[in-house]
Amino acid sequence: PLNLQSCIGFQGQTENGLILHPDGRTMIYPLGSTIVLRDKKDAKAQEFLQGHTDRVSCLALSPTGRYLASGQITYMGFTADIIIWDLETRYLVYRLQLQKVSQVAQETHLFGPTSDSCCAVQLYTSLVLLPVQLHLDCSVN
Repeated sequence: PLNLQSCIGFQGQTENGLILHPDGRTMIYPLGSTIVLRDKKDAKAQEFLQGHTDRVSCLALSPTGRYLASGQITYMGFTADIIIWDLETRYLVYRLQLQKVSQVAQETHLFGPTSDSCCAVQLYTSLVLLPVQLHLDCSVN
């Protein structure tokens, strides 16, 4: 497979799809099925989170900026993923796959007001409101 090294552009089609990380430097936005992490002062300083199989339709960031949740739009009969990313390590830490859903995660509410330890994700689909609670181990070893 080809590795993505750089991208140009911002579609702006995802509602609330441009996030400024609490570090004040990093912009986060979806571009197709990829999530772009870009330094706001250096357009060439980019990193990519890849794990979705269709267009990313929503993003939500935890209060501390450690975790990012992303959801995708998909078509009836295909799995639709909600992914929790650890932005410190840039790794996927949890994937929730739903079957037979036409649109997933049009709006995602993530995490409590001050903590990253638990997130409640509400997935608004064309079929049902599905509340999901994930408990993340955020303890430092």
